[in-house]
Amino acid sequence: MKRFILMITFVIIASTAASAQDDYAKRKAEGYIREAESYQSKADSYRREAQSYLNDAARYLREMEYYKDRNDLGRAQTQQKYADQAFENCRTKLRYAAEYEDKAAQYLRWAADALRK
Repeated sequence: MKRFILMITFVIIASTAASAQDDYAKRKAEGYIREAESYQSKADSYRREAQSYLNDAARYLREMEYYKDRNDLGRAQTQQKYADQAFENCRTKLRYAAEYEDKAAQYLRWAADALRK
């Protein structure tokens, strides 16, 4: 009888420990998912900023053409410089967005690994 009670107690403790481990893995995965969502949100923000810079560059190029047609080459060169800077900023923001998307994907992989354990 004593052995039976000891065995039942062991089964209860083992199942409680397994449940606690499952809860830990679930909480860990949820944390990873929140981080992934945060990084994805930042990547989306960088993409919106890149689109804004692209729109600015297009505007600067239109203004450059306008000043070129008016034979105001100094202002045309200035607008060309602004367009180049806007394109560079756009490329930078897109690079940041790609990096943040990679981080989000990594966190999602970690979440999947945590749930598999």
